[in-house]
Amino acid sequence: MQSWLAHRVIAYVMAQTRAGNIRPTLLLDAPEVTLTFPGDNSWSGVFEGRDAVKQWLTRLTDVGIQT
Repeated sequence: MQSWLAHRVIAYVMAQTRAGNIRPTLLLDAPEVTLTFPGDNSWSGVFEGRDAVKQWLTRLTDVGIQT
């Protein structure tokens, strides 16, 4: 039961993000969230806190990248 529910929540949140709505993702993040995106490019870095993650996700959706 738990894995089914987790799958449904994650599927919904990812669908919302792909549609440009990052609010559900941010609501699930802890205030002290840390996002690490590896690599040597303009997307990479360590983003600490909801505001930093919000900026990163906003940029992601603004350019139309869908995960």
